[in-house]
Amino acid sequence: MQELVREYLGELRSKRRKRRRISVAVTLLVVMVAGGVIGALVQYGVAMTGDAKCGIEEHTHSDEC
Repeated sequence: MQELVREYLGELRSKRRKRRRISVAVTLLVVMVAGGVIGALVQYGVAMTGDAKCGIEEHTHSDEC
């Protein structure tokens, strides 16, 4: 009887570990995708508004800006 309980608890632990690993992997993937999408949208928004990040109108970037 005790062997069955230990076996059952061992299976539960291994399933829990596997589920946790999958959860961490999915969470990291979601964060990476969301960061990429937000970054792309920010770049697209800057291109659409025409506002230069350095505050100077159209010019060639150098050490001064």
